[in-house]
Amino acid sequence: MQIHKQIEAEIYSAREKFPSFHSQHEVYAVILEELDEYWECVKHDKDGSTELIQVAAMCVAAIRECK
Repeated sequence: MQIHKQIEAEIYSAREKFPSFHSQHEVYAVILEELDEYWECVKHDKDGSTELIQVAAMCVAAIRECK
């Protein structure tokens, strides 16, 4: 699957579970959480590509939703 399709699928999945962002503070917290999960992969020398897709998805969602 192409990366942009993976990102879109991740956004869709996240929005099924959680509503849109409520504030810039929430955006920051969610992206930081996803980035921390990627950092755990890095520290343990594991593939972090799934986590990076989640980081990208939350960044794209934030750009779309927060004005």
